[in-house]
Amino acid sequence: MIIQSSRLRTTLDLKKLVWHVFQGPANEDILTLMGTPDDLAAMRDDAAAAGKKFAIRHFKIAPGMATTIQQAAEVMKNLAGEFGFAAERAVVIQHKKQKAGRQGYDTHWHVLAPEWDPVRRRVLDSHWMRPRQEKIARHAELAFGHAVVVGRWNAAVARTLAQEGKTADAAEIEKLAARPRPGAAYSSRRHQTAARGDVDIAQARLAVAAAWVRSDNGADFERTLAEIGLSLRAGDKDGIWLVEAARQGQEPVMMGALHRLLRQRKNLVAARLRQTAATPPIIPRRSVIEPPRRTIRVPQEPKSAAFWSRARIIRIVLPEADREMRRRRWIAWCLSQAYDTGWLPPTVAARIERVQWDEKTDAVFITLKTGTVLADRGDRIDVVGDADDIAIAELVACVQRRGWTQVEVYGDEAFRRDATRALREAGIAVDLPPMPKVEMLPLPPRSDIAEEMKAREQPIQRGPR
Repeated sequence: MIIQSSRLRTTLDLKKLVWHVFQGPANEDILTLMGTPDDLAAMRDDAAAAGKKFAIRHFKIAPGMATTIQQAAEVMKNLAGEFGFAAERAVVIQHKKQKAGRQGYDTHWHVLAPEWDPVRRRVLDSHWMRPRQEKIARHAELAFGHAVVVGRWNAAVARTLAQEGKTADAAEIEKLAARPRPGAAYSSRRHQTAARGDVDIAQARLAVAAAWVRSDNGADFERTLAEIGLSLRAGDKDGIWLVEAARQGQEPVMMGALHRLLRQRKNLVAARLRQTAATPPIIPRRSVIEPPRRTIRVPQEPKSAAFWSRARIIRIVLPEADREMRRRRWIAWCLSQAYDTGWLPPTVAARIERVQWDEKTDAVFITLKTGTVLADRGDRIDVVGDADDIAIAELVACVQRRGWTQVEVYGDEAFRRDATRALREAGIAVDLPPMPKVEMLPLPPRSDIAEEMKAREQPIQRGPR
């Protein structure tokens, strides 16, 4: 069972939401269990009147096995108790749609709850939203006898269940925590973008996987993709290949990275495709990174004394602790946007001075308080500066946020030793390529050695005093 959620803003397009939930044409059958479109409008109006940023919490419950309405209602009740909303005020719609490849259960439920409660004057709780959703999903799977899904927050779910006294469930989930964390082949935003272009990204992913199995090399794979209306091109990053869906008279629709669609390692996919196009440049062993300068200063004329006399300035002086917390929250938000990990706690910014994220190249430059810079380019992470314990710890954190399960470490002997130890302690497999060989200077001929020995045997000639 997978439970997803999103916080819909007060400025949302309500017509699109109503059309998607109540009249989605991609569904085979739609059944309204609770609520009407007017209830969604009331949620938006209440949040707007209170000046709130978010209006509706949208949950999606998608079980992997057959689930009754009574069991789905139990999951909805657990969600209401976990996040603190009244279940009777929620809008609940049941959708029936066959999944791609006919895998999993064909029915899912949409639950839309108000983010703002005008009676209690409270905003719906969103603290650690995704791990708490996974806890409810894992508990429901064990209770209903479903196959347990390997989630991204298994370790946190196991600890929480143990604290709540559900030791049996915690023991089962703890077994899954040792497995590699799963990664999505594509994001929900990418899925919706492709759907607006009349492209079913789920079906296209299955077609790409079938073409990959039928092809013997990169050239055959590219021809097979062309037959089904897909194209392959090299991405902006090293070793990344992108799949696009062609549309007549319009720009192609981006499907995503090929290795993510195939759920295979990037270097294996790139090695097989080298016969198709120009070989991507080799990743350097170490590189010096200079973060891009994105600040533009525009010279302005100094304000006159008359201007400041007319201006009304209100200055809010925050305590030092509050300023530090706001700084950490901003850094945590930048990291969540760069790594696409949702919400991150402010504690991740304890050792970080600033974060610069280049959205075009998806490169993240993390400057630590020690002055060391970590340049995360999506497929490699460079450490520029002193690789001390703090830098190694943040390097491991970056690898975990990327979801990598196996990496290669390059650098000098000390860096390779410290980084390998920390990565393996975090459960990440490490491949150590051989160190570059040191070129030895050729020895002089034996005749030269003999002449040198004779010169050493001659007595030292002293000049006159």
